[in-house]
Amino acid sequence: MAIAGTTPAAAAAGDVTLTGHGNGHGRGLSQWGAYGYAVDAGWTYQQILDRYYGGTTLTGDGAGLLTVTLSQPAANATVVRQPAGGLRVAGAPLAPGATTVRVVRTGANAFAIYDGPDCVGPWTLRSSASATEVELTSALSPGEPGNLLQVCEAAGTRSYRGAIVAQQSGTSQATRNRVGIEDYLRGVVPNEMPSGWGAAGGGGGLQALMAQAVAARSYALARAAAPVCDTTTCQVYSGAGTWSGPNYTSAEQAPSDIAIASTAAQVRRLPSGAVASAEFSSSSGGYTAGGAFPAVPDDGDATAANPHHNWAVTLSGTEVSARLGFAGVTSISVTSRTGLGADGGRVVQAEVNHAAGQTTLSGATIASRLGLRSDWFSIAGSTQRGGAGDLSVILATATGSGRVEVHTLTSDSGFSAFSRHTATLLGAVPDPEAWRFMLGGLVSSGSRDLFALHLANTQTGLAELHVLSEASDYQDWVAHIVLPISIQAVDSWQLQLAASVAGSRPDLYLVNTEGTGSGQVEVHALSAASNFQEWFVHSATPLAPTAPDSATYLVADSSGGDLTAILRTATGSGRTELHTLTRGSGYTQFSRHTALPIWQTPGPAFQFSVTGTNGTAADLVMTQLSGTGSGQTEVHILNGATGYSVWTAHAATPLGALESRMATLAVVR
Repeated sequence: MAIAGTTPAAAAAGDVTLTGHGNGHGRGLSQWGAYGYAVDAGWTYQQILDRYYGGTTLTGDGAGLLTVTLSQPAANATVVRQPAGGLRVAGAPLAPGATTVRVVRTGANAFAIYDGPDCVGPWTLRSSASATEVELTSALSPGEPGNLLQVCEAAGTRSYRGAIVAQQSGTSQATRNRVGIEDYLRGVVPNEMPSGWGAAGGGGGLQALMAQAVAARSYALARAAAPVCDTTTCQVYSGAGTWSGPNYTSAEQAPSDIAIASTAAQVRRLPSGAVASAEFSSSSGGYTAGGAFPAVPDDGDATAANPHHNWAVTLSGTEVSARLGFAGVTSISVTSRTGLGADGGRVVQAEVNHAAGQTTLSGATIASRLGLRSDWFSIAGSTQRGGAGDLSVILATATGSGRVEVHTLTSDSGFSAFSRHTATLLGAVPDPEAWRFMLGGLVSSGSRDLFALHLANTQTGLAELHVLSEASDYQDWVAHIVLPISIQAVDSWQLQLAASVAGSRPDLYLVNTEGTGSGQVEVHALSAASNFQEWFVHSATPLAPTAPDSATYLVADSSGGDLTAILRTATGSGRTELHTLTRGSGYTQFSRHTALPIWQTPGPAFQFSVTGTNGTAADLVMTQLSGTGSGQTEVHILNGATGYSVWTAHAATPLGALESRMATLAVVR
């Protein structure tokens, strides 16, 4: 299994690992997000609802009856019992000794009505009805479980509040529950959100249950004109409880009942006045999917309790082919994403290459067939083009929006399809030479937050770090930090972000390439743990000083802090060379000297980056901004696992030629 690149990779034996975010369709409220906002952030249910259902308002006029089609009773028969003796058929009591009624459709608008001692009879025909329905009710108070109507099912009986209706449905019969909305919710909310959440966070979790109650009430009433179902296709509704012989198990839970009563009749309404169809799902993965409501970043979903925020699943190549329904699947190429959130967002469309050709499928279809939790997925591990990630392009000046922009080309598409076009909160910078831009995980490990380092003409006279979060689509600042760095000769500095420990925030490395006190190239680093205030590295390397655009110095997460020097001119081999100095030696000892299969690469048209995660061989990515054979910006990747001897990509992007002073390009996984 392989991700299709510029040159399709051959099918390879082995497992396919898919990573992703969220659980469910992601539209509207995220249940885990509601939990995170309520328990971790202390939000009220009104704040939670406002977050997820933008453009709607909260009102207190949501009342009425629902008709719910029940899925468990046998087809073409409605069997209802009440041992307490309160059962009524169209308002009339049963014959003495009878506790159970069986209603069977006999033709158009015609029913036969039988009674008997229990769910299996024997049955005695008592009457017939010429009508579209037969309504069964209880004459007893619903306060006791034994006073509720019980619908006979294969494994016992299930109690319901309200009335049970045997109703004509086309040419067949349906068993339905006609019930008030508040009683209906008592059988829905505990199934859709764990009632135990109400006690979480010292009782703060009750706000999540209250948000769920309003969402479920709105969702049901928006569909009240027609019967709703009792399964996940609508909302899971289990009635009041179940009986197994004399033993009763309530489906209603006290915390959920409190949440329902506390929000009685409250719904979300659209500007038109209609009740909003307030969809919800288990987990958004960190960004809602949009649809009827605006897509929004979802920080609450990242709560530590959420098992679905990030996930991974491994399938064999045989399983992938079988589940997708195509023999000999060799690759899946994601051709478009929503651009919302990490990894470019949810998959909109992908191409599946297989023995019979190529088929285009939606991301939702692929997720459904492969059994994934959501359509927000990527293909990782050995199947992902040598470990390469997406190409992020940061445009700093002369942008169409007048702001610093972030654009992302997906590795899955061979760097031909965009998954993001974002104008950030930061205005376009008038002097791009005074700024450095990088992507790294300040907010959370794996995120691509935008680090903007201001290295000249700052108000403080010191270098400054400003960070926009990816979770906000680069619209919210999460850090403004004055760094302990005097501004001087910034052209001689190369800056890198790298996490030396898997899962940690990246530290800031500064490589001074010339004019140093030691007369050598020097490495300095500020720790993320100190909020970039404390130095933990000051090292002089054995490398001689190099001029700008003649060498690139890289530190990658995969290297544990090792320094990779890409010498691009005046090399002994006549080629671009890669030399690695180990962090463990204080950057005094080399672990690699490699002449790369690239001629020398002088000038600003070439940018290099290293991509990989801790424990994997880092690939070397060269982006050429101008002077290419295609006339476009190009991406070329050397596989680190082969000692940088094998190319895994040669891709002409949709980007035209770029000026290095205007753009920063890096492949980020």
